[in-house]
Amino acid sequence: MRHTTTTATPRGTRRTILFIAMLTAALIAPGAAAANRHKMLPTGVRPIESKVLLRGVDRNGLLHLVVTLRTPGIGAPRSAGGSAQPYAVQGAQIRERISARAAIVALGGTVHAEYRHIMNGLRVHIPASQLEALRANPHVADVQLVTRYNRMAVTGGAASGRGGALPSNAGAATEVQAKNVWAQTATSKAGTGYGVKVAVIDTGIDYAHDDFVRDGDVTFPTTKVVAGYDLVGDDYAPGEGGLAEVPQPDSDPMDCAIEDGGGHGTHVAGTIAGYGIKANGDTYGIASSERYTSTLDISSFKLAPGMAPLASLIAIRVFGCDGATELAADGIEKAVALGAKVINLSLGSPYGIRGRG
Repeated sequence: MRHTTTTATPRGTRRTILFIAMLTAALIAPGAAAANRHKMLPTGVRPIESKVLLRGVDRNGLLHLVVTLRTPGIGAPRSAGGSAQPYAVQGAQIRERISARAAIVALGGTVHAEYRHIMNGLRVHIPASQLEALRANPHVADVQLVTRYNRMAVTGGAASGRGGALPSNAGAATEVQAKNVWAQTATSKAGTGYGVKVAVIDTGIDYAHDDFVRDGDVTFPTTKVVAGYDLVGDDYAPGEGGLAEVPQPDSDPMDCAIEDGGGHGTHVAGTIAGYGIKANGDTYGIASSERYTSTLDISSFKLAPGMAPLASLIAIRVFGCDGATELAADGIEKAVALGAKVINLSLGSPYGIRGRG
């Protein structure tokens, strides 16, 4: 099937991004914050100039910004291998977010999200005229534009289920030598992703698709899609105006039908961790004798297995049924909070900074 982009091979002016902000700076005196803001950033990284940020102003005179605060984020939860943070540090993070939120509201801005894992920060909309006042706030370490990412289309291929087109996967398995990894152990699980949670930040996942169901369980969460969240709702489409600008989150990360603009998240999830569908339409692995080995002939499969077919999936939906998204960082924050060990984003964006019109 034809797919406009993949995680492994960005094409044209689109790119696959993986953004996880790590801050290591210690607390500094509030009076010195503005003068030492550049010291809060990684080595070699300079703050983006205000004149560049102002290119991103929207038609209402607002800037859509991610505001990084001075205290670092808490990182991954302990359940996902993270280390415990002292209560004093957690308290400092909370107090700083509360203070920064109040300051932003006082400047006429609105706070749309808080980050505490990938960074200690906020996603805000603020009048462009208040940018310098925001940057001068002693709690603020850095300010960046929220990037609007275009959705990836899935076209061609066989149609099956709500998620739509099917990736073949067989060629990918050969290209990345997945079967050689499956062969590294004599057991039926090791080397196949067993025990690893992979978050797919995309259009959602059709968790009722045959590629993800062996036991008839199609009620979320399932044995395969073990966690997730819909951050946006069906109608979210930033840049379209009106109610389309406002996310309507809920707990069900089901992908939209392909004819409605969905399917990409399901496609990606299948390439990562689908069980595979045999020529007769049955999901592979239902029989106890069916294992993933180097000798498995996947050429006859209707849909070959994913590269890590026994990995668990976390579905984070950041796209509505149509349009773009501005919630990539929110998706990463949610994935980390839900215990993801691996995060996949296959998102599209023009290079450089463009105004919002």
